[in-house]
Amino acid sequence: MVLVIMVISNLRNNGDIVKSVNVNKGVEQSVNLVYENNSGTLIKKGEDKNIEEIVNISDNIFAPISKGQKLGEVSYTLNGTSIGKTALIAESDIKKISIGTMIDKLFFKWFCVLR
Repeated sequence: MVLVIMVISNLRNNGDIVKSVNVNKGVEQSVNLVYENNSGTLIKKGEDKNIEEIVNISDNIFAPISKGQKLGEVSYTLNGTSIGKTALIAESDIKKISIGTMIDKLFFKWFCVLR
């Protein structure tokens, strides 16, 4: 009789920050990407070291961005076999920069320099 012990491997939790990415033409210069859902799977004991995480993020991200907007995806493989996927979403809203916002920023920077 062969006894196979299976364990639940918790890969990532929703809300965990994956990476901060640059945002083009936004009021903020970057946005944090977080996991949309918890990721976990049932695997044989000791195989959790063989899990590979592949992160796919768009190269050019432009404002406006809504909180919860999908900006990428993470896939997990175990010995070449796909075992799960999770979307990467924006942690916060990023508004598109306007002429008024640019003038405000320029005025604020000049004010700080002249103090």
